[in-house]
Amino acid sequence: MEVIKNPLSIRIPKHTLVLMCGVQNSGKTTFTQKNFPISSIVCSDDIFFETSRESAYTYGETCIISDDKIFNRIINLGKSGETAVYESIAFTNDYRLHVVNMMNKYFSNIIQIVLHPSLDKVLNRPPKPVLEEQKRLSLRPPTRAEIAIFWKIIQANIDTRTIGYGTDTTYILNDIDPNHIYCNFE
Repeated sequence: MEVIKNPLSIRIPKHTLVLMCGVQNSGKTTFTQKNFPISSIVCSDDIFFETSRESAYTYGETCIISDDKIFNRIINLGKSGETAVYESIAFTNDYRLHVVNMMNKYFSNIIQIVLHPSLDKVLNRPPKPVLEEQKRLSLRPPTRAEIAIFWKIIQANIDTRTIGYGTDTTYILNDIDPNHIYCNFE
């Protein structure tokens, strides 16, 4: 396991699973859309809300069905030799290890990119609009206090270097230039 802080360039070998990690408003979606082909991106929020729109599923049903869709899409990319980018709100150490253990047989490499700007920067970004699906499922965006708690958990995992467990390489970006392309594909 290698942890690299604030790289100017991120090396993405062929047939890699990239785990995108960071609190809400850390810039994951913008970074992912700028640095990866759309065909390789598996966004948990998009799949969750698409699943929610398909039928009047309950929150629990939506979670189960969307998780199946997420992992099937990632596995299919892996089986076809492609790179997959799993964009999710965040990964606890336990969840990351669960994903890594599930996906190790489908990918040659597993890389994690952690977007971790300062807490002030995250809290001062405009919140994302609340979607109709969120309202229907009685979901609310996280509070500033909840974001701060999760940000501190990620910081503690960075400080103890547990943030990289299970991955071949973990890149931590504290400050992102929105005009810079970080990912280089092999």
